[in-house]
Amino acid sequence: MKEEDFKKLFPNVQEDISLSSFSTFGIGGKAKWFYEVKEEKELVQLIKFCGENDISYFILGGGSNILFSDDDFKGLIVKINTSGYEVKGERIIVKSGVPLSKLVDLAYENSLSGLESALGIPGTIGGAVVVNASTRNWKISEVVERIEVLTEEGKIKELNIIDDLFKDKKTIILEIILKLKKEKKEKIKEEMEKALFLRKDQPVGKSAGCIFKNPPLLSTGKLIEECGLKGKRIGDVQISNKHANFIVNLGSAKASDVLELITYIKEKVKVKFNIDLELEIILVKNND
Repeated sequence: MKEEDFKKLFPNVQEDISLSSFSTFGIGGKAKWFYEVKEEKELVQLIKFCGENDISYFILGGGSNILFSDDDFKGLIVKINTSGYEVKGERIIVKSGVPLSKLVDLAYENSLSGLESALGIPGTIGGAVVVNASTRNWKISEVVERIEVLTEEGKIKELNIIDDLFKDKKTIILEIILKLKKEKKEKIKEEMEKALFLRKDQPVGKSAGCIFKNPPLLSTGKLIEECGLKGKRIGDVQISNKHANFIVNLGSAKASDVLELITYIKEKVKVKFNIDLELEIILVKNND
């Protein structure tokens, strides 16, 4: 493939774009190519082209739960900005690029319960489904009824379940059907306020959200805190003093420092509790 052909077919493609600007962590090298997609038809064409020409790509939503490498990404970063949603009874049919915060408000406006716990979670609905966004007592998979996806081969199909397959395979979420339930607005508002209260200790600033998943019936933040690691710093990254499952970019952090701190945390928790922590965030390397 000639680069001129790529640019001719997709004239809106950008080159040498800093990825730190598209990550809530504020960390990352440059992308060789960067493309913002607003229409599904265009996305299908783009992914098919990448497959036919052996171009590596990574699908980006809102940029939370992501740690980009310090090295440059040699392929294409595809940012999903598709929009559109429809409320049908107790269901919301939504495109993957819609912000999760918008859906929380939409559900409340339509007296639909099931998304209250998502209040305050950054990113898009597509990204939330990819990582199965969760709180201590809730997972988004609980309200996902069906997903329309685009496979690496450029085929569109539907799935009835979600799991971690999206982290390991180049399957792209196009549309999600959320199955909620009717509830009084007063009750929904009450649950939303509870969600905000539970997030009051979360740090502000540049972070990727919770770094690790919670083990069953346990809080990773408490495990890390009990290891005496709050405030631990490597380079310009630090374990938050407010919530130990958050790593904060203090200004000019490097991905290598984050990874070193992650390894340090995992080792300490393993020694003290014999628990192997599992990452919540997605690591994007230059050869992905």
